Amino acid sequence: MYHEEALTLLRWLAYARSPPTLAELVDAAIIDLDEEGSIDTGERGGLRGALNILFGLVTIEESQSDRAENHFNTGIFTSDVSTAGPEQSGAMFHSENLAPDTRVRLAHFSVKEYLESERVLESGARQFYLENATGHRALAQSCLTYLRCYSLSPEKTMTHQDLETFPLLNYAAQSWFYHSTVQCSGDFSRETSLLHIEQVRSDWLVIHDPDTPRKRPFPREERKGQGSRSAIYYASLLGLPAVVAKLLYNGANVNAKGGVDGSPLGAASARGHKEIVQLLIDNGANVNAEGGRHGSPIQAASVGGRKEIVQLLIDNGANVNAEGGEDGSPIQAASVKGH
Repeated sequence: MYHEEALTLLRWLAYARSPPTLAELVDAAIIDLDEEGSIDTGERGGLRGALNILFGLVTIEESQSDRAENHFNTGIFTSDVSTAGPEQSGAMFHSENLAPDTRVRLAHFSVKEYLESERVLESGARQFYLENATGHRALAQSCLTYLRCYSLSPEKTMTHQDLETFPLLNYAAQSWFYHSTVQCSGDFSRETSLLHIEQVRSDWLVIHDPDTPRKRPFPREERKGQGSRSAIYYASLLGLPAVVAKLLYNGANVNAKGGVDGSPLGAASARGHKEIVQLLIDNGANVNAEGGRHGSPIQAASVGGRKEIVQLLIDNGANVNAEGGEDGSPIQAASVKGH
């Protein structure tokens, strides 16, 4: 009955960047990845639903609130029937300690190992086979769909209350691009759409801005001195060459100004995305564009010790004696970081 839900939950437990909370799993299970993509909040189940579906495969941790009250208690619960027995294990999932922020893990690393193995393909559980790239693609698409639906939702308040109303919001905002880069290949239309549609991009950046990742969601202060950051800037910053190519094809300004790194080329150079640096140069990017914290793309690459990118920029006319930025010239920038 619950094959699709179980597969979705197993993917989240196997490939999420950190153990998901019960509230996050509940919302992960209601994301519909059809052509448009949607989330049906009316289909949200209770906190025990995911645990019942995955009975015998997961471990739960004491919630943060309970841990604060009972710091002397380890608070580890498990559904391992081999040690507790079916009746006792079932009772554990009815604990009063279940809370939205209770985190869930696979019971043992061997669970994921088995689900990714050829052995599972030869068994009656083959419908639950997990594959790394496919798993990350599913999570990337889920996060992107969730962010788009949040941006369009009438329940959106653009305050910290939204983190409770939309439990998966913070994770989706911080992690969609991680899963997109790991998925290796596929259709990047949802990534392109999130970055291209100004309202959706703006809402995402208020929750998590990879230019200033340490800022808390919904900061009160205005972002100053960084200019208007474009879709192509973020695609370059995050290392998404297929999205950069699509945006350029659709007429994006390859020399758009703005952002901590000043330009798309500056962002790609600073982060070491050689393929994107080449793509931007091939499409007319100014290798001597001034701006950003480092001053120019070659200074940004030098600070990070990006030798191949420095060479690529020089080969395409970058000024090796450019001045400006936090560390001065390219040779000063490289020297101060020990490159």
